[in-house]
Amino acid sequence: MNLSIFNSLDSFLSVNDHESMDWCDGGEYEVAEGYLADFNENDWLQLRACWREKTAQWQSCLVSILYPAYGRIAQDIILEMAQSKNPELAFEAMYCISFYCGINTNSGGEFIDEKVVNSEFKEYLKKHGDFLASINSIGKAVGRKYELLQQVLGGQP
Repeated sequence: MNLSIFNSLDSFLSVNDHESMDWCDGGEYEVAEGYLADFNENDWLQLRACWREKTAQWQSCLVSILYPAYGRIAQDIILEMAQSKNPELAFEAMYCISFYCGINTNSGGEFIDEKVVNSEFKEYLKKHGDFLASINSIGKAVGRKYELLQQVLGGQP
């Protein structure tokens, strides 16, 4: 039986822990990224249809490998994850959104870093008034301040 790439990723994420040493340093993260990189349109459609039904652990693994550069479905999933009732998932999605909008962090704190911006994603977010309006409440729910993200996207802090 020939499994789809989606099914392979689904099975792989079902048995992994995004906080484990194997995930972070043992190469499991890279294996999961490889599955996503090989996704075809049908795999992306399957992912969009079912990610909400998966366990919190599965979703946390997914958000750690999901990038806006994968396209519109990935971008939509990241946005939906940012509004999750699971604060860990919302935090990770907001971190991804902030990073790819050019907000980076070093020992001096947060700063604008144009080198990491995904311009398509940033422009897409600017058109989502509902997301812009929700940044403060999402930020409070996940315990972070996202005033800089609002400024970058053209909303009011």
